[in-house]
Order: sequence, then structure tokens, then C-alpha cells
Amino acid sequence: MLTIVFNIYQNVLKKMQYSDLMVSSTDQKISFSKQINSYGKSNVTNQSLKVIIKDLQHQAIGIRLSAVYELEQIADNYPQYHWLIIEALCHFIRHYASGISSSNLDYRSKLAVQTALNVITRSNIKLNVENQQLDLSNTDIRGVNLRKAHLEGANLYRVDLSGADLSEANLCGSILTAANLAGANLAGANLSGAILSAANLSAANLTGANFTEANLYLADLRETILYETKFNRANLREVKFTTPDTSNNNSLNIQYPDSTSHNEPDTIY
Repeated sequence: MLTIVFNIYQNVLKKMQYSDLMVSSTDQKISFSKQINSYGKSNVTNQSLKVIIKDLQHQAIGIRLSAVYELEQIADNYPQYHWLIIEALCHFIRHYASGISSSNLDYRSKLAVQTALNVITRSNIKLNVENQQLDLSNTDIRGVNLRKAHLEGANLYRVDLSGADLSEANLCGSILTAANLAGANLAGANLSGAILSAANLSAANLTGANFTEANLYLADLRETILYETKFNRANLREVKFTTPDTSNNNSLNIQYPDSTSHNEPDTIY
């Protein structure tokens, strides 16, 4: 009985801490927004930006979180620094979400990573430097919210996005080789031309997802939701599918190219 009471107490305490953190973080964002908006454009210099970027590596998580918020505001207001900030935040995420499970990060660290991801994936992609690539490879960012994210052509090699919300995200041409997308929500996502060889998509929601011309060689699609999923000209060689259960009229609805036999999905390119 005491154990149950203690567990309830711990859960309530964590929720209260998280609630306080969100309030504090919101106040910080409002403060930084006012600060950046009050600047003249000449006041944000290369040197001052370098100082803020350096704060991303500070030992104190509060200062790192503050730096992320400041960079978010600068990225919105100063297009000339856009790609420099994007690269700095990608490096920040790779540093703090690589080689350590995200489940071991504290609340503020998770919030900092999520905020950095928001800046990267919600920014104006037209400002990205041509022939440059978002690099979030080898990171553990499971469970993050990347709904409607812009990750076109991103390097997501061996990224852990299990349980993440990627619904309606644009992952066109992205590299997801050996990525972990188990249990992720990819409903309505665009993965056309993406490389997903040896990726784990087991139990993922792929409703309405577009895999046109994607490479899914050796991918694991067992127990996935494949309603109206498009695999036109996709490479499905040696993909692991779960045999559809039609005992309750739950038919599998996959859109294949008209010219290709449904009985030979592994030959679709």
C-alpha cells in the first residue's frame, strides 16, 4: 500500500515540476521575444551571435535553454543568420541526444531539444543554403513532436524516432537508413524518394503516407497500418510485412502502380 501511495506521489510531483517548467519556459520565451524585437538589426552582430551559440554548450541547462530561445527569435528576424543557426542547433541536438537515451534526459533538456527541433523543422526552408543538408544522424529523439515538419533531404541515418509524431511531415528524399521509426505516426507523411533501407517501421501508422520511389530494401513493416499507403515504383525487396488479418474484414489497402502485379511487391521500384 505504501509503495502505491509513494508511486502516486512521485507521478504527481513530476507533473507539478513539468507544469512549473512550462510556465517558466513560456515566460522566458516572452522575455526573449521582447528583447530581440526591441533590437535594431545592427545590434545582432556576428560576435554577439557567436556568444549565444557558445552558450548552447554551457554546463547549466538553464543557460542552454535560454540560448535556444534566443536563437529561435534571431532566426525568425534575421534571415542572414538563418543557416548558421540551423547548423548550430543541429550540432546541439547531435551532442545532447546522441549516445544517451532521451529517457535519461531531464525535463529541461528534453524541452531544449524539442525547441531546437521546432526551430529547425518549422523554419523557412527557402533560406537553407543550397547543397547543404540538415544532419540529425545517430540521435535519440524518440517521442518528439515533428508534425508537419520540414525535413526534406535530411540526414537521419540511424536516428531513433520511435513513437514520434511525424504526421504530415515532409521527408522527401531524406536518408533514413537503419532508422528506428517503430510505433511512429507517419500518417499523411511524404517520404517519396526517401532511403529507408533496413529501417524499423514496425507498428507505425502509415495511413496515407507516400513512399513513391522510396527505397525500403530490408525494411521492417510488420504490424504497420498501411491503409491507402502509396508505394508507387518503390523498392520493396525483402521487406518484412505482416500477413494481413482479414478475419474481421480488415482488408489491407495499399496503392501499387497499375502496371505492377500485387503478388510481387518486392519488384516494385
